[in-house]
Amino acid sequence: MSMHSPKTMQYLIILAFLTTAIIANKPKRTDDANNVAALETLLHKQAATIESLEARLTAQDTKLLQQQATLQTVLREQQSMDARIAKQEQVVGFYTDFGYKPYHDVTMKTFETLKFPRVLTNSGNGYNSTTGIFTTPFSGLYTFQLQFSGGTHNDTTQLSISANSLTVAVAYSEGDTRDQGSQGSCSAVVHLVKGNQVSVRFLSGNPMIWASRLASFSGVLVHSD
Repeated sequence: MSMHSPKTMQYLIILAFLTTAIIANKPKRTDDANNVAALETLLHKQAATIESLEARLTAQDTKLLQQQATLQTVLREQQSMDARIAKQEQVVGFYTDFGYKPYHDVTMKTFETLKFPRVLTNSGNGYNSTTGIFTTPFSGLYTFQLQFSGGTHNDTTQLSISANSLTVAVAYSEGDTRDQGSQGSCSAVVHLVKGNQVSVRFLSGNPMIWASRLASFSGVLVHSD
């Protein structure tokens, strides 16, 4: 025996009640019996139709839920892919020097920006060899390194790593009349926002340094905000 849904059962009960009332209030005749039989047949057909419609509706609801679940999965995968792409695009790092030029020296003026002409690495295109300035493409934590060799005089040469014209690290090189001077170096770890500018500037002392590959400036984005 087939089980009917609650709505179908209510429909059957109402129709049965009406049928009983009709039979109770009218004399039993063949026509009435035929009408009742026809009515019951119609009732069962309608009940079957209702059950079929309910089954189709349930199937459609199930399919819709499955489609929604699939869409949510696709959206999560897309968001994850977008995040990976964005992270890859935020790889920033540069390394620059003067190349190999024997006995090549550079003379600077006070607070002048030192321009490193040879750019070996420039991921993110932040360093400009024409201006000597690195412009941060993303906000985040950065680290910078500077090294150079002072001239052949006894004066100390001081160069700085400057962020937005503020000194964040200073490198010293003691000049020596017997050779090309000592090596000076410094490093800095600073948090910067997008568009900040970082450069190497001459502070004081002997304005000449040995360039070639003895002087270099580099920086890396440790992590973005």
